Amino acid sequence: MKKLCILIIMVCLFGVIHAQINNNVNNNNNNIIINNQPVIEKVKYIEKYRTVYVDRPQPKRLARKLPSPVCLLGTIWVYTEDLGDFRSLSDANEIVNHLNARGACGRNDWRIPTSAELTVMEQYADKVGLGDGIYLATSHRNGILRPVSTGLSIAEKNQAADARRRQQEAEESRIRNAKNAQISLINSGQGIKDGNGLIWATTNVGAATSYSNGTIHSSYTGSNKWRLPSSAELRNIVNKASVTKRPDAGYLKTIYTYNGITLVQGRYLTSDGYYDVGGNNGITGSQGYVRLVQDEL
Repeated sequence: MKKLCILIIMVCLFGVIHAQINNNVNNNNNNIIINNQPVIEKVKYIEKYRTVYVDRPQPKRLARKLPSPVCLLGTIWVYTEDLGDFRSLSDANEIVNHLNARGACGRNDWRIPTSAELTVMEQYADKVGLGDGIYLATSHRNGILRPVSTGLSIAEKNQAADARRRQQEAEESRIRNAKNAQISLINSGQGIKDGNGLIWATTNVGAATSYSNGTIHSSYTGSNKWRLPSSAELRNIVNKASVTKRPDAGYLKTIYTYNGITLVQGRYLTSDGYYDVGGNNGITGSQGYVRLVQDEL
C-alpha cells in the first residue's frame, strides 16, 4: 500500500511539472514579436530578397491587376500590375525597356515613378491596385515595380506628328505658291514706275547671299530686263518715301512707301554691295532682300 501511494504522488507531480513546462513554452511563443506582429509558430522560409514568416497575418492590401492603365490627377498613368520585386534600378529598367519596346498598353515611355508620383499612387492605392509591400521609386533602389507614364500615348504622338507634317506641308505649299506667283509676275515684265526712269518689281523676291545669287532672279524673264538696283537707286526711294510701322514675324518693322513701291526695313542686295533700309532687322552676314528693277524704255 505504501508503494502504491508513492507511485500516485509521483504521477501527480509529473503532471504538474509537464503542465508548467507547456505553459512556459506557450508564454515564450506569445511574447515573440516580428515586424510588429506576434508570431505563433516560428516557421519561416527564404524568398529571393527577404525573409517571410509563414504565420504572419495576411497583408491589409492585396495587389491586383487592372484591366487598363489608370490616370491620376490627369497626368500620371499607372501601369496595370506589379512587375516583380527588385534590388536595383538597373534590373527594373530592363523590364521597363521591354515594355516600351513593345508599346505596352499603347505607350512607349513607361518608367520607374519618382517619390512624389509614388506618394500620389499610395493616396489612390485602392484605385490603382497597389499591394501592401514596399514599392520602387527613383529615390530608393529596392521594392516592387509599378511603372508610370506621363507623356502622350503612341496614338497621340502619331496624331501630333501627322498634324506637324500637315502644317509643314501647308507652309511649304504656301511658300512654293508665293514664289511661283512672284516668278509669274516677274516674267510678265510688269512693275511699278517710280517717275525717275525705273520700273520696280512689285515685291521682294526672297533673299540672297551674294550679288551673283541675286542676279539669278533676273533670269526669270526672257528679255533679261530685270537687274539689281544700285545703292543710290534704293536710297532715292527711301529718301522720298513715307514711313509707317507694322508688325511682321514678331517684330515691329518700318515700312517705306513711295509711288506704290514698298520697301520693308532691312538689308537689300544691290549691284554695288548692300544697302540697309532703315537699319538691319535681323538679317545678318551678307544676306539681303532681292528687289529687282528695270530701266523704263
